[in-house]
Amino acid sequence: MMRVALVALVALVALACSPTAATPAAETTPTAPVGATPMPTATAKTQQLQVLQLVVAVTDLAVGPGNRLAFALIGPDGPVRVPTAAIQLVFLGGGGGQGSQMAAVFRPWPVEPGGIYSTLVHFERAGLWGMEARVFL
Repeated sequence: MMRVALVALVALVALACSPTAATPAAETTPTAPVGATPMPTATAKTQQLQVLQLVVAVTDLAVGPGNRLAFALIGPDGPVRVPTAAIQLVFLGGGGGQGSQMAAVFRPWPVEPGGIYSTLVHFERAGLWGMEARVFL
């Protein structure tokens, strides 16, 4: 079973952890004529969505390229340690515009169990930015 974790961040401020929202698996049972050998049950698994806590690990972000954005993802069982997180940044200050998408790489601490995700980002203008991070657990 694959779970997808989704984290949203507004203005680069961490949100509180919410309870797990799970979508139940759908099961289908094919029908067979009476007296026939039963067919195996086919199960279609759906992805579960889990909301995690995002903790920003940097305080110095500025307009322009070369900003190192670092953050940690915390799940109900502790730090999330998957190799990459897909992130999207969107300007929330009005004026529209496309969001930028990139991958953040997990960088483990020298001592277990934690670590951070990091990537370089370019902020085109000053103001409020939203961030969404997705990982497959």
